[in-house]
Amino acid sequence: MKNIFTILVFACFSLSGNWVHAQDSTISVQLGVPDGGWKIRIVQVYQTPTHLLAVSKLERSPGSAIQVISQVKDSVKVKAPKLPVRHYVLGKTWNWTNKKPYAFLSDPKELSKKVNLL
Repeated sequence: MKNIFTILVFACFSLSGNWVHAQDSTISVQLGVPDGGWKIRIVQVYQTPTHLLAVSKLERSPGSAIQVISQVKDSVKVKAPKLPVRHYVLGKTWNWTNKKPYAFLSDPKELSKKVNLL
């Protein structure tokens, strides 16, 4: 079992006044990293009225690793209403852009600002 903090929502009341029922969903994250020493882990999933927010953390293992651009990925299962997912990733240290529309944060405190904007 993964060591993650996930906010699970079993049902929520939509803004239109209708009940939206939770369902089993899989949230996945995948991106390219500079070498094989990196891993990614989804550490939190938040629900706002309009989105699910998945927070992932990149970490590099100490020591040497294969020096080739690699893919890392993780996924978690949650019970939540079917909503679009926005990904926020902590720990990126390189400058190239990612093909997927992820937001990269340098500080976990930035997440609270993003949540308040939704």
